[in-house]
Amino acid sequence: MVLKLQRADGTEISPESKLYVGIKVPSEPDRIWPVGFRVLYYPWAELSLDKQFDADYRDAIKIDLAMDILPLTEDEQLIIMLQSPDQIATSKVRFYIPYWERASIEIGEELTYRASILRV
Repeated sequence: MVLKLQRADGTEISPESKLYVGIKVPSEPDRIWPVGFRVLYYPWAELSLDKQFDADYRDAIKIDLAMDILPLTEDEQLIIMLQSPDQIATSKVRFYIPYWERASIEIGEELTYRASILRV
């Protein structure tokens, strides 16, 4: 997963920010099922976008999932949650999942601790 998150002034968000991965299914629209382990944003903060696209660095920026969730159905959403002290500038978000055509990003509602949802 290629990811760059910045504040409005163009600086990187805190590398200590935490990423969580979950799935949202249509039958339970108010619940997010956790499927990924909590990881720090640090590896993405340290690598430029060019290096993140480089296969030699790919292992440094992958998230291991707790279960085999892919492929998702058309109605299911992969949710990446961010817990951070920083406010993300939507115009400064760079996000891409290699080889996944449905990958896009939407900055959604805030959760407890100012956690923004990135819908994939």
